[in-house]
Amino acid sequence: MILPRLSVRLQMGLKGCLLGRKLYPMSEEEVSDLDEALDHKGQVNTIAWAPHGQYLVCAGLKNSAGGSLMFIDSTNQADINYMNVQEHPGVTDVEWDPTGRYVVSSVSTWSSGSSRAMDFGYNVYNFQGRLLVRRPVDNLCAFNWRPRPRSLLTDAKMKEIKKNMKKYAAEFDEKDKRKLDKASQEVSEKRRTLMAEFKAWRDKHKQIHEKEMEQHRELRDEAESQEFDEETVEYLINQEETIVE
Repeated sequence: MILPRLSVRLQMGLKGCLLGRKLYPMSEEEVSDLDEALDHKGQVNTIAWAPHGQYLVCAGLKNSAGGSLMFIDSTNQADINYMNVQEHPGVTDVEWDPTGRYVVSSVSTWSSGSSRAMDFGYNVYNFQGRLLVRRPVDNLCAFNWRPRPRSLLTDAKMKEIKKNMKKYAAEFDEKDKRKLDKASQEVSEKRRTLMAEFKAWRDKHKQIHEKEMEQHRELRDEAESQEFDEETVEYLINQEETIVE
């Protein structure tokens, strides 16, 4: 069911809210009409805002006609940016992760109220709507993100880190490079060890082969030096008699 224009359903976000199918900034006049786009892209009955606002997903949950997921960037509220559209048939739930970087659509028994044969499972998308994971789960009851704990850093420390981000980035790049070089050295050392073991195995069996070949040559020489008497033996295989009149 498409939301009516005067619906009392209200979805709140950090930067705005959706009333019916219109986008409003907080405490300001209407700036964007979603009617034409939503009518064109599919049926919608749920709106899920990212935890920090700006991004939202318009979805058609428990919709027999299919589950449309529209990923929207509301940065420019005068001109809504539809980033992507996905389909998840039978979708019953949509949930953003606490960071606002990923969103999950799922088909669960608890939300559908049915345990009959359905495509239970979940899909993971990034905030732009690109499908990252498609995971079927038999009789999935619910999908919930683990709560994100509060940062152990103080506000002052966070400001300092942001201010010196280039310095820290250079240090991290150097550590990553050393770690990568160490991993490369370990791989090279392992390859050298395997090659040495292979050469030792090859030399050992090469010696065995040469010894056996020498024995074969000796046996052939002995066989060629012996004298044999040749005897021809004839066998009667079959005899047929035909009378011609």
